[in-house]
Amino acid sequence: MPSDDRRGTLAGRLATTLAVAALVSAFTTTVAAMLLADALIVARVEGSVAAAARVMQVEIDEAPGVADHLEQEARTLGIDGRVAIVRDGSVVHGDAGLPPQSAVGCRVSEGAAVPELICGAPLKEPPGAMVLVATPAERRHEHRRALLLASLVVLVVVAAVARVVGGVLSRRSLVPLSHLRNAVARADPRSPAAIDLPAPTGLEEIDALRGALHSLVGRLDEELGRARRFAASAAHELRTPLAAMRAELELALEAPATEADRMHTMERLARTTARLETLTERLLMLATPHDALVTDHCSSLAQLVEELPRRRSAEDGSRLRLEPGDADALVRGDEHLFAAVLDNLVDNALKFSDGPVRVSLSSERGEVVLEVSDEGPGIPPEFEAELFEPFHRGVTGRRRPGHGVGLALVRHIVRACGGQVSFVHGDVRGATVRVRLPGASSATAAPPVGS
Repeated sequence: MPSDDRRGTLAGRLATTLAVAALVSAFTTTVAAMLLADALIVARVEGSVAAAARVMQVEIDEAPGVADHLEQEARTLGIDGRVAIVRDGSVVHGDAGLPPQSAVGCRVSEGAAVPELICGAPLKEPPGAMVLVATPAERRHEHRRALLLASLVVLVVVAAVARVVGGVLSRRSLVPLSHLRNAVARADPRSPAAIDLPAPTGLEEIDALRGALHSLVGRLDEELGRARRFAASAAHELRTPLAAMRAELELALEAPATEADRMHTMERLARTTARLETLTERLLMLATPHDALVTDHCSSLAQLVEELPRRRSAEDGSRLRLEPGDADALVRGDEHLFAAVLDNLVDNALKFSDGPVRVSLSSERGEVVLEVSDEGPGIPPEFEAELFEPFHRGVTGRRRPGHGVGLALVRHIVRACGGQVSFVHGDVRGATVRVRLPGASSATAAPPVGS
């Protein structure tokens, strides 16, 4: 498919916008000027005819004999038009074809083949007589064609000049944007924070875009660093059990062993493989984007809490103190994800304490609140945030087995489902993790787990 090379530029669009704005402004101004000029010219033509009528009036009043050669006197005075003296509705001197009128002032004759502008002025003698001067009515509008042509020329010139000037101004206005584009194009994807953005311009929109880019590259650099640390830690955690498995296999191949020794080796390899499988599943889930974990499926946290003892040994199950509440505690999300949340929180509590572990559910303002509490050494507030990062283990001073991905996985799932997870402060002994999740309608509840 051929590429579309007809895409416009922002500078071209801005220049066109400026040209259109200038053209609209010029058109509006020209129309207003034409209307004003037309009114002035019409008024001047009417005034000149009325003035001619008054001149004839003065001449006739001063020399009544002028009435006998009225048309000759009009030509002598430079009056271009028909003249007549009317009295009692009839023409007594001058052009007999001139329609008589008795009102002082100007009017346009109606019904005539060629409309005329007729202006009258009263005479002193004889009483009731009036001198009329007529000129073709089209004289009032014969200027309009020239005005229209001049206006079109002005509009064309304005459009051309506005397009050129607008192009120059738009390109100059977009220079800061070009600098931003060039800075982004030169950015090193391996180190986004090292981008060299141009200095602020003092223009609100450009500086806002610059600030947004600066914030974006900062977040990208942070995420890139987190991804690198995650990859390095994941590789280390995966390499350790794989190296142990390889050592076990090499030892079994090199030294002759009894059947019992081989069984012990196979059991150790099976346990190591199981831990490796669990770690791999958790790492894959941590690497899954939030939107891939979102679902319209609804799960009952109360039911998952009640099933906790079944997934543990009798000794660990006896330490659990379950308070599932009376409601179903329905939340939107896959039950296997919430089972992973519960298992990780409970396993951490069992691992870092020797006493009972309390698991409770409650409802607050449309949210389902899950709390898991233990009676261990607790978590200092300054270490709480980092424990939700991958591969951060406990800070109790006692080395416990694990990979440090449990709480990170809990936070990842809870955030994907629109909830929050945090440690609860104020406990005298032990640690309490609180999970808040939006409640879901029971009308869309999922079938019970295991059904």
